[in-house]
Amino acid sequence: MTKFTTIVLLCSLAVLAPAQNGRYALGDYLDSLSKAKTLSVDYTVQTIGGTREAYSVTLQKPNKFRLQSPTETIIGDGTTLYRFDVASQKFTKRAQVANDLGRFFAPMQFRIWGAFFDPSMAKAPAVRDLGIRSRLNTDFRAVEAPLGRGVTTYYLDTKANIARQFEYQEAPLPNLVFVAPDIKLGADVPATKFAFDPKTAKGEISEVEYESPKWSTDLVAAVDLARRTKRKVFVDFYVPKDATSAKLEKEVYVTPRFKAFENRLVFVRIDAVKNPKAAGVYGVTTYPTQLILDDKGDEVDSYDKYEGAIPFFDWLLEALRMPLFR
Repeated sequence: MTKFTTIVLLCSLAVLAPAQNGRYALGDYLDSLSKAKTLSVDYTVQTIGGTREAYSVTLQKPNKFRLQSPTETIIGDGTTLYRFDVASQKFTKRAQVANDLGRFFAPMQFRIWGAFFDPSMAKAPAVRDLGIRSRLNTDFRAVEAPLGRGVTTYYLDTKANIARQFEYQEAPLPNLVFVAPDIKLGADVPATKFAFDPKTAKGEISEVEYESPKWSTDLVAAVDLARRTKRKVFVDFYVPKDATSAKLEKEVYVTPRFKAFENRLVFVRIDAVKNPKAAGVYGVTTYPTQLILDDKGDEVDSYDKYEGAIPFFDWLLEALRMPLFR
């Protein structure tokens, strides 16, 4: 081999080395999640420009989990699934099923730990090594890889090779920043972590009722919440005992698909009989009528001709400038 060829080869290896190191480091980290028998972590999630919120996850193979967010606690003890709503202090329970793991780990706030139960997530295709980055006065190896519909940057501890911070990007949504200073893999987890005491709740409700979105009746407070959380406001003006309103509630409002809009909308229901002034402000005279408002309370779009779930969701997606997925 000539000296020139040797030099070129060495230079090529030098260029490839950081990318390989990043790929292997991330692969080792995800593999450690996949092989661990337990995982316990308290962490925060912050939307860029938003407030920091506390989350907690406790997992145990083969199928036990406890997921805590600012709005609810979800517990699967391997046999029974419990969900506790923080706002109402009520809970629902049913038999735990296999697809619960995929369902409740779908939101990115929890999906970041998905490799624990899903070995396929331990594979890290298209890894991009970003080198050593300093965050909060600590040096990390930064590695970028696809996850879900977006891209996650993992900030790996250079000594323990555990991700202590993450940043998730999915256009056009704002970035999410995760900070997890203490992750425990393989530690003993007390059985009480996967237990739920109904006595701590105010009552039990059906899963359908639990799944329904949380409605406000205060339009001013809803607009303020939308401003603080960078959402729009969905307003339903109705009159009691109206057949169309009842059909709309049954076919749309109690469905998981409608509830999924909670990350984009603040939901408000206004009884036009009790609060005719609110309807008058927006010139509403037909019931039911749905409005989309911006975070200043100005009307973006309206809908007053409910004819079924499909055209309703088509209108809602168009009003929010989202792709039409039926």
